[in-house]
Amino acid sequence: MSLLKLYTSKGFEDLANQIFQDNFDRDPKLSQELNERQKHLMYQDVLYNLSFLETAIHHNDEKMFVEYTKWLMGLLCHLMKRFSLDRIKEQMITHFLLVKEHIEKEENIEYSECALSFLDSAIDAIKNYQESALHEDASNIEKEPYASVKRAYLDALLNTDTKKAMEIILNLSEFGVDLPTVYNILKEVMVEVGELWHKNKITVDKEHYCTVTTQNILAQFYPEIFSKEKKEFRILACCVGDELHELGMRMLSDIFEYNGWDSIYLGSVVPVESIVHSVEENQPDLVALSVTMPQHLSLCKEAVQTIKETYPDMKVAVGGRAFQVNNIHWEDWGADVSAESAVKLYQWAKEYFE
Repeated sequence: MSLLKLYTSKGFEDLANQIFQDNFDRDPKLSQELNERQKHLMYQDVLYNLSFLETAIHHNDEKMFVEYTKWLMGLLCHLMKRFSLDRIKEQMITHFLLVKEHIEKEENIEYSECALSFLDSAIDAIKNYQESALHEDASNIEKEPYASVKRAYLDALLNTDTKKAMEIILNLSEFGVDLPTVYNILKEVMVEVGELWHKNKITVDKEHYCTVTTQNILAQFYPEIFSKEKKEFRILACCVGDELHELGMRMLSDIFEYNGWDSIYLGSVVPVESIVHSVEENQPDLVALSVTMPQHLSLCKEAVQTIKETYPDMKVAVGGRAFQVNNIHWEDWGADVSAESAVKLYQWAKEYFE
């Protein structure tokens, strides 16, 4: 039985609990270093780590687990400022060694050799993690074009100045900036918001405020979007499974509407059977599925394959961060295209359909 099958069972919880308790036995300093809230968060991390490990094994993608480990190292370093980098490395390595020990003991767990190899690679990544990685800036916020606009919009969001934020973006439209460009500006700012949360520079409530404010601003463009002359094409778009990161797919639906398509946007937390039912009911020309968190890739694969089995000629697109940072062979699922942005997917659709 794999960890994935155990994930919703008592067996998975028992495994997570045992690893969690063993961490304190193996590393006695933890009990004094962490308060009760931090211990609770640590237990959640154990669950996430096991979930990511199984997802990586399921997709035979070592890079997925290694990149997650690096991301987690960065998050912990930003959250646990009172600990040295060496101490955080020690905690993480001890934890992964314990996971290895439990996997070695569980003879009924599939893919054990793969799991042990992935864990070894993750431990190597921890050992090689440098403090300079904490200061890397992969953001496009300061890059032209529109660097000053992006900075001003971000500052307005961080100051919870909703009126100012809306004025900045709506002024772009008044000055003739087209909607795809405006949406790209918003996308880049929201990527930066996510990075600020990862660096512990903003809290979850501020991140949510930024998202909701941006969604409200998108709604201001709907009169323009829905005034466009319609073509005879339809897209159905949604986020798969328990995926909550829906802003990108909302933007994608708007971009297609702006270019004359009818869009059916189902939002987030959409079960596979509901996606298939909507496809049957609405008969779209293109289905677009988004995944941000790798744990939802298996459901995305199931959705693609189910749609293709029932409607072999229907075109299915997949995208989202999970596809951009991992080695996912979406072609093997039967998907027709994977695009890194709404504009690029529309360009593909225009060439194929129009």
